[in-house]
Amino acid sequence: MLKSFYCLVVSSFVLLNTHGQNQKDLPDSLDELITSRLATVAPGCVVLVARHGNVIYKKAFGKASLELNVPMQPAMIFRIGSVTKQYTAVAILQLIEQGKISLQDSIQKFVHDYPSKGHTITVENLLTHTSGITDYEVLDIHIPNANM
Repeated sequence: MLKSFYCLVVSSFVLLNTHGQNQKDLPDSLDELITSRLATVAPGCVVLVARHGNVIYKKAFGKASLELNVPMQPAMIFRIGSVTKQYTAVAILQLIEQGKISLQDSIQKFVHDYPSKGHTITVENLLTHTSGITDYEVLDIHIPNANM
């Protein structure tokens, strides 16, 4: 459901932008869109829109914690989890299309000292989640700054 909301915000921004939406009207349009839909998908969110490397909209909505009544803040950091997978896949496929890498390239080509344990792990394995690499969340290790 939350992914749908992300897509809604991104799609709406693209739609607003491609239909001649004036940049000065963007904050009001996004405010209206987000406040009208947020309650159905999440208790809160932070939205940032940048154009040509410049932040043109940054705002927090709703609550970070309903139990503690903590308002969402624009500087809060979130685990974004799987949200980035499709963007990473598109970037990799563009590199493949340009002939810069291949689906059959071993990841050791890019991370030279990655332990293969005698198995070849390809770019395709990474994209299709068939590499056999253990999910970092099930490992018993401490990751600095991962106390979210």
